[in-house]
Amino acid sequence: MKQTTKLLSLGLCAVILFSGCFLKSVHPLVTEKDAVFVEDLEGVFEGEDSRWTFVNDPETLPELQLSGDNYDGTFTVEPDSGSTIFENQSMYLVLYEDIKPNSIDTTVFVGLIGEFNGNKFLDLSLLDMRIEGNTFRNSHLFAVHTFSRISLTDEYLTLYFFKDSWIRELIMGNRVRIKHERIPDGITGDSDDILITASTKELQKFIMKYGHETEPFDDPIGLKRISRAL
Repeated sequence: MKQTTKLLSLGLCAVILFSGCFLKSVHPLVTEKDAVFVEDLEGVFEGEDSRWTFVNDPETLPELQLSGDNYDGTFTVEPDSGSTIFENQSMYLVLYEDIKPNSIDTTVFVGLIGEFNGNKFLDLSLLDMRIEGNTFRNSHLFAVHTFSRISLTDEYLTLYFFKDSWIRELIMGNRVRIKHERIPDGITGDSDDILITASTKELQKFIMKYGHETEPFDDPIGLKRISRAL
C-alpha cells in the first residue's frame, strides 16, 4: 500500500540541536552495513522537555504532523517508491520534538544503532539532508552526525550524548590524536567548536576505547515510554 508521509523541511531547530554541547562528526559512527535492530525500541518516549518517536517499519509509519515556526516548506517521503530510507531493516526514522512551553519544534532524523564492546550507540543524522534537492540554500548546509550511548529497559530509554567539551579538552591537551577541525565563528573567527573528521573505522576504535567510561558523556536524557510500536 502506497503510504506518503509529509514532513516539514529543515529549520533552525536542527541547527540549534547540532550546535551547542554535542560532539559532531563528518563521518558516521555506524554504517548501514553495521547497523543492528533493537528489539522493542519502536514507539514514543517522553522526557521533561522532549519527545522522541522511533519508527522502523514503514508500514506502520503514521501521518506525521510537525510543528515549528522555523520550517519553511514541505517534502514527501514514499518508502515504497524507490526511497532508500527504509531499505535497511535496521534503520530508524527518529522524530525529535522539543515540547518546552513556547518553543515547540520538531526535527526528523535517520537513526542507526551499532554495538561496541557490549554497549549500544545511536548515530543520528538529519533526514532532511538526504531528501531535499540541491537548492542554493541547501548548498550552505553541511550534514553531520551526533552519537549517544543508549540504554533501553521495558519502560525507559536513556540517551548519553558525547559532550564536545570533553573531546576538546583531550585534543587541546594533546592527550588524544583524532582527526578534527576547529570551526571558526563566522563573525569573529574565534571559536572552540570541534568538528571530528576521523573515518568511521577510527571513530569505532575511539568508541571502543572510551565508550564505557562516564566522563565523556553529558548528563543523561531520561525518557519514559509513552507507547510501543506505532
